[in-house]
Amino acid sequence: MTPRATSALGLPLLRVALALFLGFGLPGCKFDRGLTLPFEAGSLGLALFGNETLEPDLERQLHLELSRSAQRIVRAPLVPPSQADLVLEGRILLYRRRGGIRSAQNQLLETGVIIQAEGWLSPRPGAPPRVGPTSVSISVGYTLEDVSSESVQRQRALANLADKLLLDLLARPPSAPADSDVDEAGRPTTRL
Repeated sequence: MTPRATSALGLPLLRVALALFLGFGLPGCKFDRGLTLPFEAGSLGLALFGNETLEPDLERQLHLELSRSAQRIVRAPLVPPSQADLVLEGRILLYRRRGGIRSAQNQLLETGVIIQAEGWLSPRPGAPPRVGPTSVSISVGYTLEDVSSESVQRQRALANLADKLLLDLLARPPSAPADSDVDEAGRPTTRL
């Protein structure tokens, strides 16, 4: 065999070896999609956030985006808050339009909105937080050429806010147990 024939024969063998490695090697590397919930919780509930702004129905739009984010990010199933091991609760603190770019004729060309929310994880609705609270703020800009720009950008901002809120809460270490969450010897209890 010539050197050229050997290298031509080696390329298909290399491809087969690579395909076998990817097919059998990667599933064994224990890669797992999704973040786990703290306290070995098996399910997550999403309570409707409070809305302390003057913007109507903002909490419903955020709830929808939180549901989408949780389905993408969290490994645990979503269940009603009354049946969940951990409940994400919170409130929308701020919705404000901000100034933007003006033309030489002082016409507003671009503006934006700022949305701020606070969230926490608790064992049941209304219970003291086990993780959090954490506050997240998102600012997005948009041009005024299209009348639908604000609603599209508001949805994008709420999606980003939902992702960031979930990631911040699940990435931070759990809060220290409260006095009622320790037994007589001072050891933390595993009660949710």
